[in-house]
Amino acid sequence: MDGWATEASFTALGTLTNNANYGASSTRQGDLILEFIPALAFNREGGRLRVNGTVALNFLGYVDGTQVSSILPNADIRANLEAIDNFFFVDASLFAGQSVLNPFLPSSASSSTNNLYTSTQARVAPYFTGNIGPDVSWLVRSDNSYTWTSQPNNPLGNAYYVRNLAQVARAPTPFGVTLRLTNDMTRVQDQVQPDQELNTALAIFEYAFTPQFTFGLRGGYETTNYTVEETAGPIYGGNIAWRPSPLSSLVGYWEERFYGPSYQFVASHRQRRLASSASFYRTISTNPQLLFQIPATNSVSGLLNAILTRRFPDPVERADAVQDLVTRQGLPQSLPAGAYIYNQSANILTGGNANWALVGVRNTLSLNLFYLKTELLPDARVPPSFLVINNSIQQGGGITLSHALTPVASLNGTLSTWYTRGFGPSEGLNSRQNFANLQANLQLSPRSTVFLGTFYEFQTSTSAVLGVEQSQAAVFAGLFHRL
Repeated sequence: MDGWATEASFTALGTLTNNANYGASSTRQGDLILEFIPALAFNREGGRLRVNGTVALNFLGYVDGTQVSSILPNADIRANLEAIDNFFFVDASLFAGQSVLNPFLPSSASSSTNNLYTSTQARVAPYFTGNIGPDVSWLVRSDNSYTWTSQPNNPLGNAYYVRNLAQVARAPTPFGVTLRLTNDMTRVQDQVQPDQELNTALAIFEYAFTPQFTFGLRGGYETTNYTVEETAGPIYGGNIAWRPSPLSSLVGYWEERFYGPSYQFVASHRQRRLASSASFYRTISTNPQLLFQIPATNSVSGLLNAILTRRFPDPVERADAVQDLVTRQGLPQSLPAGAYIYNQSANILTGGNANWALVGVRNTLSLNLFYLKTELLPDARVPPSFLVINNSIQQGGGITLSHALTPVASLNGTLSTWYTRGFGPSEGLNSRQNFANLQANLQLSPRSTVFLGTFYEFQTSTSAVLGVEQSQAAVFAGLFHRL
């Protein structure tokens, strides 16, 4: 296929709530929240240019004026251009959406700006790549990202981040080696301190014991000015790749770094109707780096995509099938996961996620569990944006079940809970948030679905500084239509 495929849609939604101030104030005020969300999905699979993306604008209004009406952007666009055959390429992407500002405070399940900020990140990554014989490849790449944030009451700093990489790799047949140089630099708008930089030189030696199992050792050296005093030291560790079948895999590494252990392991398995995945990691990151280092792991659509791989080999057809399933059965796009805290300096992140999905004839079930520990880097050169909320541990999970009552009607229920507690400067802070949602969906035509439902959420805390218990009950109704 060499051409553009587009699909426009809109969602119209009304939510009647008894507390439009949930997450912003302990004063309860009811309101009717109206939303109109036009969206456009597009795809191009050409010989040289490939583009896939969705963009949407949420026009959000409060009838009684309890909050400020606003327009919230959402975008996920990815593109790849092969500028010179098998030699010069350019990756580009644009992401926009809303993120939690303070994990100790509640954020509403309905569209809201309470305890949220909007971030937009544009990325351009030119790279050169090639092969030397059948087993050796080389890569020179520069990922450049620009991050803009907006939050009306407490503006956050915009940032520029770049990762430069040069690599030569020999595939393990059975012996392999990778030589890699990286330079990471983060620059925050109006910062007084020098740019934050991390430089690494790494050698990875691997041996393929079987076509399915590879084990390796790695070592190198790093320097950084993330800390007040420039830090330098060795890197050492190991890595593993085990793919017992085309449907199952375990890939990961462990290293000793200047901030202690660093690791990332990802396991996945899929069957005809079942998909599961788990990931565990410990890394250091500035906020603009997160999209590069830690992929989203709480996506319901991602699990459904894995299940439908064999049924729909074409990725475009598969994406359409996933979206149709999500719409018809009223499934959430994602389940709860830990909130990455905005910070101008580097944070040490330790996390784990486990996800599972099952698609039956009439039932679709998905669940996830998550853990995220955010820790300030000791003796950081750049002061943290928020001293208290950075040192926190978030853990929780969610489950969603959809049942097809008839070929065009379905009922969906979602439950989730998560607990946040502080340590160090945040010691004594804690909160628990709970959410329950029930939604009925009726497909009026292949392009139109109406839905109505109710949800209830509440937060409790034993910390006086976080205020009294908050809760919200709401009913909603809406229409989704593909043009």
